[in-house]
Amino acid sequence: MAETKVHCPNCNGPAIREGDEITCEKCDAVFVIKQKEPKVVQIGRLNELEQRVGSIETLLRGVEPKKEDPKPPKEEAPKTDDGFIVGHGR
Repeated sequence: MAETKVHCPNCNGPAIREGDEITCEKCDAVFVIKQKEPKVVQIGRLNELEQRVGSIETLLRGVEPKKEDPKPPKEEAPKTDDGFIVGHGR
């Protein structure tokens, strides 16, 4: 599927659209666009990747990684009635 450069529906910054998903690095979020209304499907994508890379680097150095507590279920970010994340500029 081809990537298209678009604007983030949350911060209006540069983002990439693939199919019905828009990925914004500034917001660190992935949005799904259906019926012209964005919906947040993932937050903290970059943090999760950084943790995974850190674990791999630790293994490559021969040190056992710390076992973390299981992650609590992901909570959806609070949103306004129009679907935007609370606390982010438009």
